[in-house]
Amino acid sequence: FIMDEYSFETDTLHDTDIQTKDLSQYDVLIIPSQRAKSILHGNSPLKMPEKFTGGIGLEGSLALSKYVENGGTLMAFDAASNYVIEQFGLPLKDATEGTDSKEFFIPGSLIKTGIDTTHPLAFGMQDTVAVSFNKSRAFVIDKQSKKGEGGTEDIKDAPAPEVEVIATYAAKDLLMSGWAMGEKKYIAKKPAMVKATYGKGSVVLFAFRPQFRAQPRGTYKLIFNTIFEGAAE
Repeated sequence: FIMDEYSFETDTLHDTDIQTKDLSQYDVLIIPSQRAKSILHGNSPLKMPEKFTGGIGLEGSLALSKYVENGGTLMAFDAASNYVIEQFGLPLKDATEGTDSKEFFIPGSLIKTGIDTTHPLAFGMQDTVAVSFNKSRAFVIDKQSKKGEGGTEDIKDAPAPEVEVIATYAAKDLLMSGWAMGEKKYIAKKPAMVKATYGKGSVVLFAFRPQFRAQPRGTYKLIFNTIFEGAAE
């Protein structure tokens, strides 16, 4: 809907399209918020029409990997970011994974987020924005460890793929509207949007849904800038 409203030319790709189609014709691929298991294995044929079942499987995952390696741009929203992190072996983790809902719960609120306005993907953005957080997540950038005679120590700078942080949840006063529990402990000061290099291409991950129900207009530019950069490369 948003792409149509802003006059972007789009195609809807189903599982078999990702597995068999020449993806190089697309500047950017977007995976909406969906659990990793659902992306890989699909929905039950008892619940959905056949074209929405089955998942992209290993074949589709390899096709996406090849697409990005050859220079494509892959965007993933919210839950889908976990799939991309795992399948692409990115040095990232979901900071909210395994949390108890009695300690951390944000069912649908606006969370204060800082933007690195010097980054090309944040062109035209203000330095602070309200993002729509609906049982969403936050990222942690992994520091690889090396072993030596004296034990194990963290490597300060993780090797490629390089990860750039475009948006970060605020350090305090995170809740702008709605209600939240445990936000300071689990998401404060953690990345909310990152870009990772992968081969000749890039992966852009959102820890939230920047397009949620076509309501958070303040974060649309983050999507559009990624599309424009992908088209220019």
